[in-house]
Amino acid sequence: MDTTGSFFPATTTVTGLNVRGMEEVVGAQFGLMPPRRDIMVIGIGNPLRGDDAVGLYLLERLSKHFSGDFRGIIAYEADIGLAEEISSYPELLIIDAMAEPLQEPFKLFPLAPAATIFPAGGFSSHIFNWRMVLAMSRDIFGRSPKAVLCGISAYDFEIDECLSPSCQHDADAAFAYLTDLLRKPGEGVDKN
Repeated sequence: MDTTGSFFPATTTVTGLNVRGMEEVVGAQFGLMPPRRDIMVIGIGNPLRGDDAVGLYLLERLSKHFSGDFRGIIAYEADIGLAEEISSYPELLIIDAMAEPLQEPFKLFPLAPAATIFPAGGFSSHIFNWRMVLAMSRDIFGRSPKAVLCGISAYDFEIDECLSPSCQHDADAAFAYLTDLLRKPGEGVDKN
């Protein structure tokens, strides 16, 4: 993220917000290494809430690092509208801030689809999560990707367009790991 608070420089091709409140990062043209085309990366966060934007920040850095048709999506939370799209990818990497700091700068959490898309207390978008999106992908579209959540330690969720120094440090460590992971096709996002 640059110091102006903008997550996407003018040279990045970004479509406008769609009705689901997401933006798509398409065809970033300024990277060094070709991306894995068999994976979708979703950056989660609110760009006005400090460290909550770390998922967006890392998605931006990854799109700059990799050239070609890197597939990235910006989302503000788990969204059932993504179930169909993620079903067309064998692997999914979700990058998000962790409200409770981790012992390490970042951690990978394998995600399995929920047992059912109908939780015991009934369906509500207020309790919706990525495991339910994966279950919807599986139950409605017949397939669900192998999925991993990359959680980054976050420290400050106040109104701010910049990451805290601690979160920036942790994001840098995650970036180094994720760039290596994304250039190794066939290894799987769930390999630690």
